[in-house]
Amino acid sequence: METLAQSVSTMAPSTTPVATIPLVCALSGNGTWLAYLLATIAIFLVAWCVSRFAKYSASPGSLYTYASKTLPPPLSAVAAWSLLLAYVATGSSVIGGFYHYANILLQESAGHAASTHFSGTVCDCCLDGYRLARR
Repeated sequence: METLAQSVSTMAPSTTPVATIPLVCALSGNGTWLAYLLATIAIFLVAWCVSRFAKYSASPGSLYTYASKTLPPPLSAVAAWSLLLAYVATGSSVIGGFYHYANILLQESAGHAASTHFSGTVCDCCLDGYRLARR
């Protein structure tokens, strides 16, 4: 369920609260209110920083644009590499989760599992089709 929620939140961020709130409640129990309070404070702080930067520079780039304008070059490079690593890690975890759950489904229904390359290709094609349909 955690991988499914991560996949949904990566593809459609506006559905994240619907997909993740039940999972957080199930895993955190009585600590749920504290987890959401801290997450809300962190999101507001990030939004405040972005809004401050956006007043001075409106650009079509990502947050790296703001980091490169305000931080020294070595720290800007760290921000850029961190962003790239986050994109690669998110894509890898989504494909890995799809492969795992697709193999469980195939094992239960057909009695055998698919290869990693086949499942990864199917996942990639499905995501590409989804992105094209949203345009």
